Amino acid sequence: MSLEALQARYREHTQEIRPTRDDILAGGHLLLMTNCGPLDVLGFIGRGKRYDEVAKDVSTIDVGGLQIRVLNLRALIEDKRALGREKDQVMLRLLETVLRRQT
Repeated sequence: MSLEALQARYREHTQEIRPTRDDILAGGHLLLMTNCGPLDVLGFIGRGKRYDEVAKDVSTIDVGGLQIRVLNLRALIEDKRALGREKDQVMLRLLETVLRRQT
């Protein structure tokens, strides 16, 4: 499914401005709204890691018949811990609790 099919548009704009291919390839963060709800498209995570650097830590999940690649929980925790920002520290407690319950 494409961003076009999801009717993706930027969340923070009052007008319906749609992301272009160049916007996506630029590698920044796109905060979008779709006909299925909010969607954050991250061009990099942590300290500038791009997809090819984290691909080994990705799992595929099924969301309504759509196969989506997501960073696994251990890798997400590792990245948030390395950043050390206050907002990440708050989220770390929740993520670590979820990980403990999974194992």
